[in-house]
Order: sequence, then C-alpha cells, then structure tokens
Amino acid sequence: MKITFPQHFLLIDDNPLDQFVYKKTLLKTGIAHTVTCFGWAKEALAFLTAETALQPGTILLVDIQMPEMNGFEFIAGLSELPESLIRKFHIFMLSSSMDTNDLIRARQHDLVVDILHKPLDINHLKSFGEITSG
Repeated sequence: MKITFPQHFLLIDDNPLDQFVYKKTLLKTGIAHTVTCFGWAKEALAFLTAETALQPGTILLVDIQMPEMNGFEFIAGLSELPESLIRKFHIFMLSSSMDTNDLIRARQHDLVVDILHKPLDINHLKSFGEITSG
C-alpha cells in the first residue's frame, strides 16, 4: 500500500506539546494538507462518527497511551463505523512505549498500517508513500 502525500491528517494525542510539534512538522515537510488535532480519543471518535465529508486517504495518527480511552479502545470504537467510512483512513499508532505487547498488538490489528515511535519520525512515515506536487 502506497500513500500519496500531501494528505489530510487527524492527530489524536493527549500531549499538547506533541500536537504542536507534530502538526508543525507535518505541514512544514509537505506531507500534510491539513492537520486536525484532538486531545481526547472520545472527542475524535465523535468527530469521525458525525463527519461525512472526510477525504479518502485521511491519515489518523493515534497515540496508544491516553487517559479515558486509549488508542486500542479508539480503534475498537472506530471499527464500529460504516465500512465506507473506515476505508477512507490510513491508521498509524503512536507510541513512546517499548512494551512488546503493545507493539505486537498494534501491528497485528487489521486497521493499523504500522506503529510509529515517538518522537515522530517523519522519514519513517514518508516511507509509506510518495510526495506529489499536485
């Protein structure tokens, strides 16, 4: 699977500093058209449930460790959405943890493209696609 960049991103991370830095980096490197940030997974899930105009190819960057609803719980909630909506996403999980169980669990989930370690490695993300000028 190859992703064509730039793309629309939804960043779901409870750390405001990570949100700020990752948003600036995604936009500055040219792999993002837009970046919408959510500090709470429940908030992002509600947005996605109500959103009908998401662009195909939208990339979700989902932190694994978050309060109230972690990344895996978010993915479980996301899997309840209509298939036509789910197919619009490329989902990457973010983790600062080296917990082997989390890494295996993320990589084995059929909705997750891959896990990206924090701090976000833009070159690793770029390796899943190509940047176009159009």
